Amino acid sequence: MRDRETKVRPKANYMEKQTDITSEMRAILIDWLSDVTQEYNLHQETFHLSISLVDRTLSRFRAERARLQLIGATAMMIAAKYEEIYPPELKEFVYITDDTYSAPQILQMERVILGELNFDVAAPTSQWFASRFAKQQRASRRTVNALNMLLDLVLLDVTYLSYRPSYIAAACLCYANVLTGPTPWSAEMEAESGICIGNITGVLRCIHDTFRLSSVAKHRSIHSRYSNTDYDEVAHLPAPSVLPL
Repeated sequence: MRDRETKVRPKANYMEKQTDITSEMRAILIDWLSDVTQEYNLHQETFHLSISLVDRTLSRFRAERARLQLIGATAMMIAAKYEEIYPPELKEFVYITDDTYSAPQILQMERVILGELNFDVAAPTSQWFASRFAKQQRASRRTVNALNMLLDLVLLDVTYLSYRPSYIAAACLCYANVLTGPTPWSAEMEAESGICIGNITGVLRCIHDTFRLSSVAKHRSIHSRYSNTDYDEVAHLPAPSVLPL
């Protein structure tokens, strides 16, 4: 999967070639898809695969802003079919767009996305790597909640596309450990993952800034969810003043 992650990554600079949509519009879309994920109790990997499909699709062609939500809803439908045992039905994806798009429009966009990606849906996301790293570490529930929060927050910022998903996953787990107590990145984790702290220093600093600003960020869905007791209120954990690198 470490080889495959470089082959199916979206283009890090694709937003520069978009003429009608912006990074802010992408963040709004992701914030909305986070709410949809919660409303339908979808898996974390479904959410992350959805965003991967959006970014990979937008790397292929310029999109009109009026069709961005259509691309997002359709990407989530495709991801749900791939990841969920009982994915929401087509009519649910019409409903979540407040009937802005019809069932035929969603099905047509599904054909467009799958055609652009040559039906290559599967992609190792940062969530995919992080789940495996957390199991290797035998991370606590609180650490896993902090990890998932960081992985979700990272999705909002398009600049993280310049980092490999496996490095983002390792850095998020490292920072979750800083927040919740375990050794940030143990020798055992370095040996098992093949990722040393030097590989992730840059992205780790970015994650530190992202988390520090999350409580005052414009897009609140993810921060609000992880402020809930169901997630151990990890959004309220104090950020370290200095990273222990």
